[in-house]
Amino acid sequence: GHPVVIVTPQPGAVVETGTSVLVAVKVAEEFYYSPTPHKGLCTAIHILGRGDGGATHESCASGFDTFTATVTEPGEYQVVVSLWSSDRPLDRAATPPAHRHGSEQTHFSVVSTGAPLDPVSYARREGFRMIYEYGHWGEDGARSGPGSSLTGAASDQQFLMNLVIRYNVTSILDAGCGAMEWQSQFLAELHTLTGWRMRYHGVDLVPEVVASNQAKFADVPELTFQVLDLARDELPKGFDLVLCRHALFHNTNPAVKHILRSVQRSGARLFVATTLRPTHDHWPSPKSQIINADVDIGTDGRRLLWGGYRPVELEAPPFHLPPPLAWAIEYNATGKPVRVERRTQGLGVWNLPWLHEV
Repeated sequence: GHPVVIVTPQPGAVVETGTSVLVAVKVAEEFYYSPTPHKGLCTAIHILGRGDGGATHESCASGFDTFTATVTEPGEYQVVVSLWSSDRPLDRAATPPAHRHGSEQTHFSVVSTGAPLDPVSYARREGFRMIYEYGHWGEDGARSGPGSSLTGAASDQQFLMNLVIRYNVTSILDAGCGAMEWQSQFLAELHTLTGWRMRYHGVDLVPEVVASNQAKFADVPELTFQVLDLARDELPKGFDLVLCRHALFHNTNPAVKHILRSVQRSGARLFVATTLRPTHDHWPSPKSQIINADVDIGTDGRRLLWGGYRPVELEAPPFHLPPPLAWAIEYNATGKPVRVERRTQGLGVWNLPWLHEV
């Protein structure tokens, strides 16, 4: 098989001057880990344009590479990506690549009107868009990942059902709703059990995901959706409960703090989020020191732009949330508790507002 080359912006896209353009290359696992793997896989990314708007990036990466360039002049641009294998690091760009495996080309236009997009927000959105479009997390959960499938979310779904009934919750803001696979079943079962029609507002970073949800639930007026960057934007107000399931661990510490402060200002009564906790049968160890270790966007943070995971424990520094009002261990599709770095993952419930500033 050939490597999968993914280039953004999409063909024919129009961006503004000052926009940070993300180009990402993902190599299919069956290619990179084949019986004769291509060690020293190399990537060449060229953004061709007039003036100082063009840029070039070349490296030898291990299956995934990104390059971000800021376009500074209006005009037509072309992106060319090439892959080849080598037994040594790339030492001269002038040498034609040997053992070429694939290439991809696209183009985009640059205009000079309007305010520039935020570079980090744009790159993060494009990373998650590619996860959804190309199924980087697999087909489970309607491409939102196995944790968002009906089996992967079964334990959390039952816990949330009991919570909603106990606290008479009539409206939910889902901060990071994804493709709404398990949520649609949850809302249907809640209606069957109680007769309630929950007002449910889902926000997500990826416009294509939001558009798909809007089309899928167009005949359900209680379900509404909105494009929103949790790490930068303010949450909508007017909901009883803010749900942030499987979302915080895709963000850096400053972004998580922004989200928590936005939750605090939302006026909601309850906050429900995925977090890690030490449990009696899984004691901490020195290895657990990496919990809440920050990731800098621009270095290893590219993993987060591609939907990477890092452990987040909301009761630990630097967040210092109080102990949750209720807690439920998350179980995976095989029925086993989800363990991460000598912690247990689950849903925590907090009353709002907190008594301290995050």
